[in-house]
Amino acid sequence: MKRIDKKKFRMSILAALVFAVLQAGCEEDSRIPGVLYVDGTARAGGDGAPDRPFETLAEALLASSDDIEIRVWPGNYPEAVTLGLNVVIVGLTENPTLGVEGSEPAITVAANQEVYLQDVNIVGLKSAEGRVQLQDVVLSSSHGAAFSANNTDVVARSISVSSGDVAGFHLKGGSLLLSESNFRNIVGSAVILERSTAEITRVKFSEITSVLDGPEDGHGLAAFGSTVAIDASEFRQIDNRGILFEASQGDVIYCDFEAIGLSDIAYMSNEDGLGSSGIVDSSRFVNTRLANYISGSDVEISYCSYSAVAGMGVLASSGSTVQIHDNEFENIGQSAISGLQIGESTIRDNTAVETEEAGIVVLNTEAPILIENNTLTSCRSAGVSVVNSTSISVKNNTISKTRADNMIGELGEGIVVTHGNVLIEGNQISETFGSGIQVLDMTGVISNNELLKCKKGGMLISDIVTEPLEIV
Repeated sequence: MKRIDKKKFRMSILAALVFAVLQAGCEEDSRIPGVLYVDGTARAGGDGAPDRPFETLAEALLASSDDIEIRVWPGNYPEAVTLGLNVVIVGLTENPTLGVEGSEPAITVAANQEVYLQDVNIVGLKSAEGRVQLQDVVLSSSHGAAFSANNTDVVARSISVSSGDVAGFHLKGGSLLLSESNFRNIVGSAVILERSTAEITRVKFSEITSVLDGPEDGHGLAAFGSTVAIDASEFRQIDNRGILFEASQGDVIYCDFEAIGLSDIAYMSNEDGLGSSGIVDSSRFVNTRLANYISGSDVEISYCSYSAVAGMGVLASSGSTVQIHDNEFENIGQSAISGLQIGESTIRDNTAVETEEAGIVVLNTEAPILIENNTLTSCRSAGVSVVNSTSISVKNNTISKTRADNMIGELGEGIVVTHGNVLIEGNQISETFGSGIQVLDMTGVISNNELLKCKKGGMLISDIVTEPLEIV
């Protein structure tokens, strides 16, 4: 029998032990510090290493500590988990889907946590009193809002939201920074804000359906007691309102509105009479029913364009104060601008072409109103109509080619005043179907107006009250 070399034998055992230790060390090192992996097709018993991933997200969370990153391979994960720590969850290659339709939210963020979610599809997300960041996330839900948050600061970029029941986003308190995202096919409202602040940039809202017929239903965005700035966003095919501001501060700049069911933007007061305020600037309103509705609020509208509006371009009422200037109106189904019982306001430097009612209407108003430097062409019934109003100044407007309205007796005047105290000064009125200026039961001053080619005469004056009407 061949004798064993004890020295070589001992060396072989030592080499084997060293190899085993090194191999064990390599296996331990395959885990990346601060990173865990999840793969729904993995074998049970993984430890989160890239080659031994956990099978479920819940397992990974049990093994996690604050500031961990969890990387999830593609697949469906029909789980509902609570994130009770600061965590990053990132999908790998194709977005994995977390949650199942019709169940509780796939992810609930516990109070006071900071969570970052990227490249995942989430069926229902809920948060309270924390911070949530979303990047390239798809959100959906058939059971409540796709994302509901209380007192949470949310940053969302490049997200897609669909199939929300009641709302896409519903925030109570907290803040929202939302950009480059898409809300489509939402039942309810796309975004609901209550006592929140929000900045929204380059977001598309479309196919928003109203089914509940409540104050929060069927809007692109509905803000209650909130402060909101919306920039360069699109609102299309929305059942109720593109944007609703109730007792809120809301600024809308460089936005497009088309095919909105009720009104594109509404500024309204709440039940306690607290109104809204804001500016609408450089926005476009096309093929809609009523572009801007303002009730009990303070709003400035400037540099906007309105076309193919079935109703009014701007309707202000109930004590609203408005500054409406440098806008363009064309092919408007009723008046371009109408004020009903409004507060002190200015309407200036606007152009209106082809309105189916008077270009500008002021009705039942006692506050000072200045209507100045507007160009009104081919308006039906009148260029400017003032009814039952006092302290109204109609100055330096250019009005031409007014058309008859057979429904109310073929008017077609340049300026019509019925019962009121009005200054009519420095206007250029030409080619009207009716008279240039028609007044009934009016006090005030008519001065230095240029009236040319008015079919039924320059001025028609009747039933002046006892106070003098001065004509210069």
